Amino acid sequence: MTAILAVWIAFTSPVVYDSVILTFKMPYVPPSPSLTGLYVAASVLIVMVTAGIGALLAARISGRMEAYDAIKKGAR
Repeated sequence: MTAILAVWIAFTSPVVYDSVILTFKMPYVPPSPSLTGLYVAASVLIVMVTAGIGALLAARISGRMEAYDAIKKGAR
């Protein structure tokens, strides 16, 4: 959330806006609030799915192992 706020502040400042125009030789047109919300929702969904798959894989592997064996394997 902090990064989103920092980028929003940076791109609403005239200094950064002018440097984007000069660097890329094209105007920066921020997306509409509804499109921004869609991007944020899609990003959150992708993160939730990939984190869930990663957690399920780790739980599946650790669920097959006895506690003593897991401790012994971690001590190596």
